[in-house]
Amino acid sequence: MQAHPISQIFSYMAIGGAAATVYILVCVLLTEFGLPPGLASISGYLLVIPPAYFGQKIMTFRSPAWHRIAFPKYLALQAAGNIAGYFTSEHLVRAGAPLWAAFGTVAVLVAGTNFLAMKYWAFRAHA
Repeated sequence: MQAHPISQIFSYMAIGGAAATVYILVCVLLTEFGLPPGLASISGYLLVIPPAYFGQKIMTFRSPAWHRIAFPKYLALQAAGNIAGYFTSEHLVRAGAPLWAAFGTVAVLVAGTNFLAMKYWAFRAHA
């Protein structure tokens, strides 16, 4: 049973917000300890992918899609997010943006595009 669209958005924001918070904190800490921003971004994403996948699939989209179909699609979205995160965070930090702003920008941009991609592609029920 599909969740109500408003409920879906709030669930997506709660799960994504928790993942984004962890992502930002991990990235800032890793960067402060000397890891380049791009690698910190990838490390942060790798940490939050598994719990975010299950939370979005089960709670937000209530998807009956098989994991063997949905998870590779989800990983493709995360790979695109990692690529975007790497280049965006490197650019913003080099341009003088504070670390929290750089990684926060990455989190918001990726989250916004991923909602639609998850809803209409990754977690769409198979035929």
